Amino acid sequence: MGNQADWPSGELIFVKHGQPQIVVGDPPSSWALSPEGRQAARALAERLSAFTPAALWVSPELKARETALAMGQVFGLPSVVDEGLAEHLADNIPFTAQEAFEARVERMFGRQEELIMGEE
Repeated sequence: MGNQADWPSGELIFVKHGQPQIVVGDPPSSWALSPEGRQAARALAERLSAFTPAALWVSPELKARETALAMGQVFGLPSVVDEGLAEHLADNIPFTAQEAFEARVERMFGRQEELIMGEE
């Protein structure tokens, strides 16, 4: 995650990307942030402003960069893309119903020695 000497001291707040605009058939890494996700990112940034964030690091995925952009506009901060914050590679997994996804996640944690989901 970059040069740690460049990191500001203080508290670290992790934020998951906002709700993406799911495009069935497109890889999840290419999904953009949905309007609801953008609105939620701004609302969260308003609440987190009390912590006076000093920096904003983000994964390279589009939905994460768009989340950071929305939050950065509230904070008055640019975001820094860090390849080390990338999500697991799951673009080869077909889009499924929520129940099927949750069952796959459960299998993944139950059989950690096997490749169940993505390229983790």
